[in-house]
Amino acid sequence: MSARDTRRLERWSANILLAALTTFALSGCGGCGEDEAADGKKWDTTENNGSGGDMMSGDLGMTSPQDDMAPPEEDMGMMEPDLPTAPLVPYTLETRVTPERAAAGAEVQVSCVILTESGEEVVSEELAAEAGFGVLVSPDTSVTGLGGLKWRAERAGEVAFGCKSEALGLVDESPALLTITPGAPERVVTTLDKRTMSAGESAQASCEVFDAYGNLVPDADVSVTTDVMGDGIFVIDQTLNIERAGLYQVSCRVSGAMSELSQKLEVTPNLPAALAVGRVPDMMVYGLGQLVTVSTVVTDRYSNIIQNAPMSFVSAPAGRAFGSGRFRYLEEGLYVVTASVDGPTESNLALTGMVEILVNGTGPDIDCVSPAYGAQVDMKPNTDISVQGVLSDTNGVSDVRVNGDLVNLGTDGSFAATVTARYGINFVDITGTDQFGVQNSRTCVFQVSNRWSPEAQLTDDAIALKLTQDAIDDRVGNDGLDSLNDILQTILNSQGLRDTLHSALVALGNPIYNNCFQTVFGACILRAQVDYLYPNGSNPTGLEINGPNTSSLTLVDGGLRMVARIEDIGVRAKLYGTPPDSTGWARTDFVEVDLTSDFEMRNGRPSISLRQINRVEVGDINLSFSGLTGLLLEGVELFFQNTIRDLLSDTVQGFVDTQFNAALDGIVSGLDVSGLGTTFAIPRLDSSGDINIGFNLAFSSLAVSTSRALFGLATNFSYVGTPQRTTPSLGAAHPEGDILLDPTIAGTIGVSMHVVILNKILHALWRGGFFDATLGSSLFGASAPMGTSVTLETSLPPVLILKSGGKVDLHLGAIRMGITYPGLFEDPLLVDIGATARTDVVLNGDELKFNNIVLGEFYFSAGDVSLDETTRDVLEGFLKGLVQSLVNQSLNGALPSLPIPSFALPGSLVPFGLPPGAELGIQNPAFDATSRHMILDGAFGIR
Repeated sequence: MSARDTRRLERWSANILLAALTTFALSGCGGCGEDEAADGKKWDTTENNGSGGDMMSGDLGMTSPQDDMAPPEEDMGMMEPDLPTAPLVPYTLETRVTPERAAAGAEVQVSCVILTESGEEVVSEELAAEAGFGVLVSPDTSVTGLGGLKWRAERAGEVAFGCKSEALGLVDESPALLTITPGAPERVVTTLDKRTMSAGESAQASCEVFDAYGNLVPDADVSVTTDVMGDGIFVIDQTLNIERAGLYQVSCRVSGAMSELSQKLEVTPNLPAALAVGRVPDMMVYGLGQLVTVSTVVTDRYSNIIQNAPMSFVSAPAGRAFGSGRFRYLEEGLYVVTASVDGPTESNLALTGMVEILVNGTGPDIDCVSPAYGAQVDMKPNTDISVQGVLSDTNGVSDVRVNGDLVNLGTDGSFAATVTARYGINFVDITGTDQFGVQNSRTCVFQVSNRWSPEAQLTDDAIALKLTQDAIDDRVGNDGLDSLNDILQTILNSQGLRDTLHSALVALGNPIYNNCFQTVFGACILRAQVDYLYPNGSNPTGLEINGPNTSSLTLVDGGLRMVARIEDIGVRAKLYGTPPDSTGWARTDFVEVDLTSDFEMRNGRPSISLRQINRVEVGDINLSFSGLTGLLLEGVELFFQNTIRDLLSDTVQGFVDTQFNAALDGIVSGLDVSGLGTTFAIPRLDSSGDINIGFNLAFSSLAVSTSRALFGLATNFSYVGTPQRTTPSLGAAHPEGDILLDPTIAGTIGVSMHVVILNKILHALWRGGFFDATLGSSLFGASAPMGTSVTLETSLPPVLILKSGGKVDLHLGAIRMGITYPGLFEDPLLVDIGATARTDVVLNGDELKFNNIVLGEFYFSAGDVSLDETTRDVLEGFLKGLVQSLVNQSLNGALPSLPIPSFALPGSLVPFGLPPGAELGIQNPAFDATSRHMILDGAFGIR
């Protein structure tokens, strides 16, 4: 045999050997595939049907070994058998990046593929290892390497990746492009077009939203809020119109953002629009030389009080001025003081007002000097105070008694006595006797407290809302919305989770898996490809979540621990490639996410944001595809075990983090007292119209422990309109002790309301002139004859005092009455009265009802008018009936519904199947009271 024939025979033998090896490989290493399938693995597979070898020989275009089995002819004229394809020669590199579009923060995988000159892929692990691939990145500041060929996308824009191999001397000159989009909102920055504006003007907020890597997030769902809500505060989109003067914190809010940079906005009163004028002290008659202050209150058109407005005062006839608006008169007569606002005013109106001051040379019989009649005294209750006064009488003064005790009398008629002042309104009874034994009496009235809530300020923690662990999660399902976790479970079992997982699978791009398992000289002879198969019949996704999915919510110090478990997830896929095509499912038993979120105040609002991921666990994954054996089985197994497992883990974790936190954040930040409204109208005592009271609310504190979440709410009630009562005021009095109360309750939710709320309402009514009225005969019924009328002027705001056992005391004082009583007083009789009343309080729905009103202390004096015993008895009986009626209307007619807070479900939760416009709050509350707080104890649920 010639050398040429010998070479041809060697090639022919090699061809037979190659074909045999190929057949062996395609059959899954003989019986080894069957052994692996029976190896106790959990994968559901079916062995290859044996046709793989024929398919592969056809794919490669090889001649069947049987065609070349005959030995060569002697004459060498027979056809030379086909030879195997020569090894593929590397010519260039191709870069592939997966995915091609990623949000900042996502991981991307770069693959370097060796191609021949004809563009055929060279599949060789050995060659790839020898190549030592590197990657050129531009710009390299947009991504961060994570080791190997993995990067984290960070800066939005396009990034070019180009593979290189120094060993092969190749560089991809057509790099792959990655488009990085902004990630989830992380930081929100608020800017305002102005930092200061006048009441009634508008300010424009601008919101910039950034992800964790500093990328601007366009089209984020932004809302603008202020820390104070309620009357006179309007926010439409990003425009703020505020009528109530004050300092506001303005914040752009985006659900899920961890950081919010807010801005301060100062709203100052607008131009003066109204003026009210009064006298301090407010007396019927003033003595010679007595100092009288003309008090003024200047407001803008939005009822904001303008402090230190420029004023001028003119007295006619002239008096001796002692500073602005202060006068002394040394001659008897009627003086009129006119007060005017200087400088620019609303619509250039002339703002003037006047008061009359009657000066009598003989002076009042009894003058309360210190504390002045109707004064507010800032001092610790239940301590001593010196009460000072002056008596005068043309017949000379013989003696003076204070609360029945004889005290020293000065030659000028002055006296002083020490009394113990209580909290609330104090009554000091002064009785003087002249040289002929004729007595006269007067009650000096003043208010005492060392705690005041100024009328233009919110009172922090006046309302407290307590949620126990059972209100957070009662661990009972299918019992209605009676805990916050019921909302989370509704979200977890909604279509939203399916849509999120489906979108993540679609983002992988089909084929979601494509791999070569067997090569010969760099050519692939065994390949598998997997597509995510959707839609699935009537199901628009190729995804099943059979559930039921569950969640739990547990209070921890400063936060909430959330655990979400999704049961029985199935991914429908189709397998293409060397084995026969096969449609099947990849299923996992469960995915469980355990995370902890912070529950805290941020920019004046309660907020929930991720603190840490505690654990993410994915259960067993099972495959049901036919035709998988050997290397195919292991490869597809690893793909679902790693890539799909990680995708399920990351997607469910992101869903729980985003949706759970966003849902709870939206709920708790929507805590409101919307049932009361921003303003409410109280009918006046004389039915001459309404008094409008404005209500404002802000969050003041939040404390979260393992047993409860306690919200503190600041409140304020203020009169809306031109003040009718100009007397200067320290504000609404309230007792000593903590304002915030963590109530002891038996139910799942509790509400505590400090008594300052009620006193703020009474103070606002007083400022609006509720207790200054003219009352006709119809109010008195049969208790007084026709033609009886009473005018009221009240110098002190009433004070309500809580008692244990559901009792309430009301203090009324410094009330001057002008009484016309046919048969007794045809001309008005001026008397001063003061009283206390005790009543029972019960809760009727959201309203307090006061029953069994009983007068306690009662004082009245008629100045220098002497009353016989019969007349005094008739008058006293009439006045007591009048005061009892006044107390009843003050309590039951003037106090609105209690400001009971509730959580409004945000509109963003409607797509999850939650009821639109629903409110979560206290149901069927029981009522109790301490010396400072009213307490509601009930069940958490839909109101």
